[in-house]
Amino acid sequence: MNCGQCEMLSINGVPCHERGCPNMGARWDGERWIKQRECFECGCTVDADAECCNGEPEPAPPGWFTTSSGRIELQIDPDDARSASQPGKDATEDVDALLAMPYIAAQVKNIDPALLSAELAEYGAWDDVERGDHEENLRRLIWLASCDIREDSGHD
Repeated sequence: MNCGQCEMLSINGVPCHERGCPNMGARWDGERWIKQRECFECGCTVDADAECCNGEPEPAPPGWFTTSSGRIELQIDPDDARSASQPGKDATEDVDALLAMPYIAAQVKNIDPALLSAELAEYGAWDDVERGDHEENLRRLIWLASCDIREDSGHD
């Protein structure tokens, strides 16, 4: 295996480049490098000169949220997170809809109320009385997680 454009090596049979290469983002077909791009129709990776791979769209990676202490973690689909984190919009109904989704309800059902209140206290946005309502705290948690996931996903 060789590359006339850079210093190339093979680790466990996988072509690697020591210092970067003009062929980054390309695949080796056994004879030559073929440039790759994202398919305009489905989002899959295809050869640069292909119209479309005719494949199924690649699923969005899961969105992860972790409180600053790491004691609470949630996984929320990025599309679901976007629904509850729209700037300038009251998100109450969207957050309630997320809380009703089985995969989210299963994640929050066993969160200790005292732990959640302590985590929310670190934000400094709610006082002790406000944080005394566990159901409202769950809404706050889902809203915060949705906003973080939306920001991290880079899709606005």
